[in-house]
Amino acid sequence: MRILVLPPSDYLGHPNPCRLHHIFEQFRDFGDEVYVMRFSIHDRVIRKSNTTVFNIGDIPSSSLSTYYLANSGVFAKSASAIITKFDIDAVVFANLFPPFLVSKTVPKDLLSIVDLVDHYAIAATDYVPDFIPKRLASLTFSRMMKSVIKNCDSTIACSYMLADYAKQAGSKNVYRIPNGVEEYFFEDYQTDGALIRQQLGIAESDLSICFVGNVEYWLSMSDFLEALYKAKKRINRGIKFVIVGGKLTTNYLNQITNRIKQLGLEENVIQVGFVPHTEVPKYVAASDLCVSPLNPLDPISYYASPVKVWEYLSQEKPVISTPIPEVLYSANNCVSIANTSEEYFACIMSYLEDPKPFLERARKGKTVSQQYIWQKLSKSYHDLLVQLLKQK
Repeated sequence: MRILVLPPSDYLGHPNPCRLHHIFEQFRDFGDEVYVMRFSIHDRVIRKSNTTVFNIGDIPSSSLSTYYLANSGVFAKSASAIITKFDIDAVVFANLFPPFLVSKTVPKDLLSIVDLVDHYAIAATDYVPDFIPKRLASLTFSRMMKSVIKNCDSTIACSYMLADYAKQAGSKNVYRIPNGVEEYFFEDYQTDGALIRQQLGIAESDLSICFVGNVEYWLSMSDFLEALYKAKKRINRGIKFVIVGGKLTTNYLNQITNRIKQLGLEENVIQVGFVPHTEVPKYVAASDLCVSPLNPLDPISYYASPVKVWEYLSQEKPVISTPIPEVLYSANNCVSIANTSEEYFACIMSYLEDPKPFLERARKGKTVSQQYIWQKLSKSYHDLLVQLLKQK
């Protein structure tokens, strides 16, 4: 099977590996050939690939909206050339503007799939220039996304809410394959975790809480920081909050940094920045608690399938998560739910008073998360594509 992939971002330059990176890097083991169009949004390559990645001759830009508009003539031309030259069997679309252009030119005998890792129309609206009315952009992008979904044979969504959205948008067939966790996250990192604590100046007696991910507007980090402030005043032991990740495009991280200063938490918050993905489990292992503060009122979070929850649980760490739908559907019995600063604070204090219920949920979560190993999900994805190709 020969597959062309239009990824959701820069396949080789984005700070974090994307969902399709986890899935399609495994396909060589199945005997398939995967071809990826690289959108050169970032100015450097930070990861290798088992796939064939094409530099399509696009023009880089610091603005996402400018990048996609400036290269609108490149996407369809490059995709058509790859399809013809390599006799492609299936095309996977995981973006908005390039698929809108390419999906109209894909031969009808090819299998066409939309992979929804985000609500692309909503995500794109957040990056339009200020002089364009948000309502107009939202309406335009929604129509574009529905056009792509209707033009394609099937949709594969990473969450239940995105699967529902695809059905409402008119997808012919909808399947859910969730996000997952790499198998190496389940290894024993206790020694590495102890070393990380030592390097970061976290005492053995300190309560260490960890967040891993992009520090962007779809979080409700301020609520958690307020809970951290209350806990600091209440407890008689050190407390550290380790942020592993950083800014992508907006100034949300600056807002959070200012909030940390306002609350006098500079000595309690450690900002590590982005680390290689293979290093992430060491930081998780160094923590006592992990937090997933996605804002349920933000559409990006509402539709999300949070990878970090499974990564935390793979190390058997207690997790405090906001009540986004996918967590409630898939991990409700494995995590503690909090949605306000008071609820975060209550969870922290409850853990300190009696960690046993939290540790029991974490043990259960580790067992559940083994169903979400990326290698298993990749095999399911491959088998589904084979099935759909036979039905084509």
